[in-house]
Amino acid sequence: MLIIGEKINSSRKDIKDMVEGKNKEFIQELAQKQTEGGAQM
Repeated sequence: MLIIGEKINSSRKDIKDMVEGKNKEFIQELAQKQTEGGAQM
């Protein structure tokens, strides 16, 4: 089974705002948390 981290999705307002604002640190932190939680993609 492949576990996909879905929290980084620009259809979510908070993520869209961070992407548009080029907030790289926020996106990287969220990706790291998902990886630590078991996400593989």
